[in-house]
Amino acid sequence: MFFGRLFESDLMPAGSPQIQLVVWVIAFLAAPSTLAPILLSKKYVWLVNDTQALHGSMEADRTMALMLSMIATGLITLVIWEGVFPDRRDGRILGVLPVRLRTFVIARLTALMALFALLVIAMTALSSVSFGLINVTFAGPGGFFSRTLSHFAAAAGLEASVFFGIIALQCALLNTVGAAVAQRLAVLLQVSMVVGVLQMPLLLPLLSTPQVPAWAPLIGLGMSVTALALYGASYRRMTRLALEGTGASTVRRPVLQRLVTLAASITAFSPPARGVCVFSLRTVVRSRRHRMILAGWVGLAFAIIAAAVMPLLVGARWNELQSPRPSLLAAPLVFIALTLAGMRMLFAIPSDIRANWTVKTQQPVPVRQALDGAAAALMACAIPSVLLAWGTATVLWGVRVGAIHAVFCACLGFLLAQVLAIGLDKVPFTCTYAPGKARFVKLWPVYLTAFSFYTYTMASLEAELLRRGGIYKALGVLIVLGAVAAYVRYRRAAEVPDLRFESEPLETLTVLTVHS
Repeated sequence: MFFGRLFESDLMPAGSPQIQLVVWVIAFLAAPSTLAPILLSKKYVWLVNDTQALHGSMEADRTMALMLSMIATGLITLVIWEGVFPDRRDGRILGVLPVRLRTFVIARLTALMALFALLVIAMTALSSVSFGLINVTFAGPGGFFSRTLSHFAAAAGLEASVFFGIIALQCALLNTVGAAVAQRLAVLLQVSMVVGVLQMPLLLPLLSTPQVPAWAPLIGLGMSVTALALYGASYRRMTRLALEGTGASTVRRPVLQRLVTLAASITAFSPPARGVCVFSLRTVVRSRRHRMILAGWVGLAFAIIAAAVMPLLVGARWNELQSPRPSLLAAPLVFIALTLAGMRMLFAIPSDIRANWTVKTQQPVPVRQALDGAAAALMACAIPSVLLAWGTATVLWGVRVGAIHAVFCACLGFLLAQVLAIGLDKVPFTCTYAPGKARFVKLWPVYLTAFSFYTYTMASLEAELLRRGGIYKALGVLIVLGAVAAYVRYRRAAEVPDLRFESEPLETLTVLTVHS
């Protein structure tokens, strides 16, 4: 039961969908490290005559595979964040059963270790065999069995340090600062973890040294014992904290509420649109589940930007900051793209589906005004990134460039918000959710290409136009494109007869009759 609850979610029914999710995630994350040594063997053919260069290249690729396995383990651990620790059901339902506390603790720890064993076997065993085969093919040191076992032990140790390290950090946070503070820090903590996990390429020089893979099993074992001991010792306290709750629902944030109202007044023009916009923004602020998902998208944006900006800062190449560069101009565009994409995904996830009767009984006439509010909420999410673009560009390159860059990002943010809102036929967070409709697995190359074009290609175009002239014509073109997208969205919204509150209409249900 506890193993299944690690993947439990309000968004996905138990049973086959959970199994499919686990299989797809593990297969998607295990494929790179498994196929990398085989695909890179073409490179080794050209280095056969240079033994030192061949062995160095093989070690570098092995290090990259170790890093990929650490990233995959970290991301999966963040996904199961909510299901690791006891919740109110453990105290209210399981706690009154005639079962010893030790049995619950052992069951929880066994479920965690079973999940980790599944990850290690699925993601590490095949890649270890691949590295062993490539090592013996090109006469590497140690032969097949030695290289296979050493890579498996190093990968398992590094994965254990990441997996159990995150769990130990969560236990320490809950037991030291309490559930209320831990909940307030959860978003910041998850953003930091996403950034840290995706910045693991910076550890490549450290992992390339032979001492780290040799000590990796011991490091992983020590972290595992520490996390499991801390979890078992504090299980009773964490269950009590889950029962007591945090009291966060009574905390008022007047400054944040005023900012939300101001953003809605800027982006929405009719009272129903402003109401839907405020409702959408406040739902994200209040709902812990939605905040945590959006935090993952924001953390991904931070990681991408840090990967582009950190080499300039670490290398002290300050002269490269004196002129607009694509890597710097793209930073707010990355925030806009990922924040709006995350918000558009969150629109499909209900907050409390039983409360949608308030919207059902007060649908605006015309319905288009409510859909305008959803588009306004997307535009409001782009405002912080536009302010970031204006502030950083003004400090670095002057008032004129700062204003132009802010307008450029605002036009692109408006365009993306209108495109993402095309086809909306429901108020955000009020419609039931049917899992399994995501097409990312099939269309991820298209999404990745669109993201690259929207961010770095447009930033390169802006840098070129700022240097050679023509930036005002480009702004005019973006304004026209945004107006066209807004018109298309407006016409599509005007054709919606009623708001949708069910993910699947009743007409699509198929009735099966079983004859005896």
